[in-house]
Amino acid sequence: MGYVKGSIDLSSTQDGMLLQQVLRSRHATHDQLWQFLQLKAGENRRRIFNWRMLRLVRHGLITRLNVKCERQGWVYAISEAGAAYLAGKGDGAAFVGAKAFKQLDDPVVLHSLDLNDVHLTLIRSGELIRWKSELEILCLNELTGSGYAKDYDAVITIASNGAESTFALEYERHPKAANRYWQVRQALEKERQSGAFCI
Repeated sequence: MGYVKGSIDLSSTQDGMLLQQVLRSRHATHDQLWQFLQLKAGENRRRIFNWRMLRLVRHGLITRLNVKCERQGWVYAISEAGAAYLAGKGDGAAFVGAKAFKQLDDPVVLHSLDLNDVHLTLIRSGELIRWKSELEILCLNELTGSGYAKDYDAVITIASNGAESTFALEYERHPKAANRYWQVRQALEKERQSGAFCI
């Protein structure tokens, strides 16, 4: 069966995985996405990955951002069309992903890139069981009655010494005002889903 000129076939697992990763990361560098695809899908053909990313950008499903970043290469975010595609596939995080559509200021982008590095490190360690992204947490908090006390940066489950441990992660690149830490503490004291926190 042929396709209309200019259309895109998104039936491949890697296309869907890349779109989901960009959505959940909010922002990611080209190299980070390559590493995620290698670790999660066993992809080892960089040329094919580069072609796949270019297709997704050209068809408006992923956006290249213009940010000042000490890292080399492109930084990406999901587009409204990309999130709509994922929402149509039943991805709940895409329903609340409107915040990811905007190119936020550089510190917010750098925060996302740092979290990706933490995520990749945990995958490489072999101990990561589950990484629940901020958008997935936001989805639970906004759309269900069984969410968390706060929109954490991530909720992570790892295997250590034969047991599973789950903890909420709050990542800070820079110190905050004292009253902001007080608000965070109040939220943590109300938390019932996770008993451990990493800040």
